[in-house]
Formats: sequence, C-alpha cells, structure tokens
Amino acid sequence: MRKILIIDGEGEFIEMVSSFLEVSNFSVASASSAEEGLEQVVSFGPDLILLARDLMGESGELAPEGLAVLRGLKSNPGFKKVPVIFLVKEASERDLQRLKNLKHKAEDYARKPISDSDLLRRIENLIGFDPSEVEGQLGKEKGKVGSAQKILDSKPDIQEAGEREIQELLNRLGEELSQSQEKEEDSVISPSASREELRRELELVQGRVREREERYQRMREKWKKALVVMEERILKLGEENQRLDARLSEMMEKEGRWEKEKEEMIVVLEKVRELILKFENFKEALVRDTELARELFKNIERLKDKG
Repeated sequence: MRKILIIDGEGEFIEMVSSFLEVSNFSVASASSAEEGLEQVVSFGPDLILLARDLMGESGELAPEGLAVLRGLKSNPGFKKVPVIFLVKEASERDLQRLKNLKHKAEDYARKPISDSDLLRRIENLIGFDPSEVEGQLGKEKGKVGSAQKILDSKPDIQEAGEREIQELLNRLGEELSQSQEKEEDSVISPSASREELRRELELVQGRVREREERYQRMREKWKKALVVMEERILKLGEENQRLDARLSEMMEKEGRWEKEKEEMIVVLEKVRELILKFENFKEALVRDTELARELFKNIERLKDKG
C-alpha cells in the first residue's frame, strides 16, 4: 500500500485529506509542525509528502516554515528523491512561479484548497498506481460510466444532443477493456528444463507482468479521461438545457405581455374610433349651425335695409 505523509498546520485540512486518501487505499500519516514532520519522514518512510507552506510554530500560530522543511528534505541524500507536493494557500500564479524558481524545488505545486480529484491526479502522476488496485478500480470506474449513461438515458433532450459522441467513446473504451481482460496462455515449463530455459521463461513472465501493468495503467488513464469528458459534456448539455428552458420561459412571458398589450391596444383603438365618430358628428353639426347662422345674418341685414 502506498504511503502518504501530510505535513500541514491546519488540522481540519489534515483530517479531510486523510479521510479521502484512506478511502482511496493509501496509508496515511500526518504532522502539524516542521519538527514533527521531519520525524515522521524518518519513521514512516513515505512514498510521497504533501507539504504545506504554513505549519504550526512554537508559538501555536501558523508560520511559513514549510520552505525550511522542503529545503531540509531536498538537501538530504536520503530523502531528496521522495516526491513532494508543496501546497500554498491563496497563492497567485506569480507566487507559484517564484517558488518553482527556488534552489530546492518540490516536484509539484498546488493551491489550497484542492479538490479530491485534482489531488489524486497529482499524486498518481508522481508515484504511479498500485497494480493490486487496478482491477477493482477499473470495475468501479466502469460502474461510474454506467451511471453517467443512466443519467443521459433519463434526460432525452441531453441524450439526443450528445448521444453519438459519448456512445462512440463508450464503445472504444469497452473494446479496449475487453481486450485488456483476455486471459493469457499459461506457460508450460518442462520438468527437465535447463537453468537457461528457466531464466528465459522467468524473463518472459516478468515481461508479461510489466506489460499487463502498463496496459492497466493506460486503461485506467483512459477511463479517467473518459469520465472527465462525459461529466463535462453532461454538465455543458445540462447548462444548455437550462438556458433553453429559461429562454423559452422568457419568450412565453413576453408572449403573455404582448397578448395583454394587444388587448389593451384594441381597447384604446375602439375609444379612438368612438372619439373620431363623435368628432365627425360634431363637425357636421358645426357646419349646419354655421350655415344657419349665415342665413340668420343675411335676414338681419335685409331687415335693416328695409327699415
């Protein structure tokens, strides 16, 4: 079982990461101070060290003593080959680049907090994997792919959008997994085989074991990449579906407002029409009254002339 040593001044972070790594089949030890961490390096013999910049100091407060621990590890011939992931809280790209330019460097640098998947990827990039875990892990990850497919099946609109792309990916990986799980022919060693024949047979078996381990590693990486691709694809399609739903709701809402405005406009037009009719009637009446007034004035003028 691979051994991970966590040296960090934050107890909550140690507890959280330890729980995750133990579930992921790692043996885990931890320390909160520089002195305790170096003691654990000697006694625990880790395959990899998670080292934080901020450790618990003698005053009981966090202090940036991680760099001193890193310098001590990398300057010691007995420990300098142990890979270190150096963790820095709230660091910018410039901060990380500055750390990478120091004389005594870690094998990897990351910001805190760090996701479980990102941490596991960084660890396995540095120390590889445990061959005894591969078959079970592949089975679990294949189950995850099946779960992802079930999610797609439960959402017809998403499935229709990405069905071809994801199905082709699943088919390719399924074929490779089937090929990787084919049984190899057992070697038959003759009881009278010479030492040289036994040596060649042993080398052949060792080569097959290495080839199988390498094949499992490649398959595991492909499954991981496939899961990431499908999760991202499902997430994007889900977001697009939400945007379309929101757009549809917005259009329906606008349509409702347009119908209401249309009804209000019809009412206004009816009132305008009524006003126009009234105005026309008023204009006709005014013309008639004007004609009558003119006749009246004419009659008055004639009466004046006669008088």
